[in-house]
Amino acid sequence: MISYVALQNLQIASTHFPERVDTMSININGYVNKYQYARKHAFEVRNELDWKLKASLSLAFAILTAVAAQVRIYVGSPVPITLQVFTVLLAGVVLGKWWGGISQGMYIGMGTAGLHVFSNFQAGPETLTGVTGGYIFGFLIAAFVIGHMVDTYPKTRKVLPMLGLMFVGIGIIYAFGALQLALVLHLTLSQTYVFGIAPFIGVDIAKAIGASVVGTAILPKK
Repeated sequence: MISYVALQNLQIASTHFPERVDTMSININGYVNKYQYARKHAFEVRNELDWKLKASLSLAFAILTAVAAQVRIYVGSPVPITLQVFTVLLAGVVLGKWWGGISQGMYIGMGTAGLHVFSNFQAGPETLTGVTGGYIFGFLIAAFVIGHMVDTYPKTRKVLPMLGLMFVGIGIIYAFGALQLALVLHLTLSQTYVFGIAPFIGVDIAKAIGASVVGTAILPKK
């Protein structure tokens, strides 16, 4: 009912006050054009940044991944649900080709060197060879692939392709994570799915949607 009334008011305004409607349309188009220009300009600036600044941004995402690792929920699997997948997807979107993957390489390096950045404040190479190690390696590959795709193929920056790309990234994380989980715990194929994939699907769909919304909002379409 409200939408119908609003439509009637707009029709009346366009009939009796055509200049006002034209001005509103011009203003809206102006804001859209400014937004598109700002988005494109930010993308160009990001690509032209000095490598030191890019490395600093990658380090920031590595730290963000470390913080996200501590938000964990166990749901009947030795692998907890964390916020890391969301930060990994965003790393690829925001940092782009190479640097998205580098951010996760930094995260892995920090943990391997003894900093307590892995889930539950764990550290050391033994984490990478344990039940969660495959997922961590998957972070690196997923961020690299996403960054490469959004930088190389502008069509992936639209809504549905972006969402599909996020699902590809999550699929990569699942593949590496579930494989190592199965090898470490000697699981069957069905057990691997039950413990290594199924508990995370619902929440990771939400993460993919959130990351795709951010990606389509900040990335230029050409």
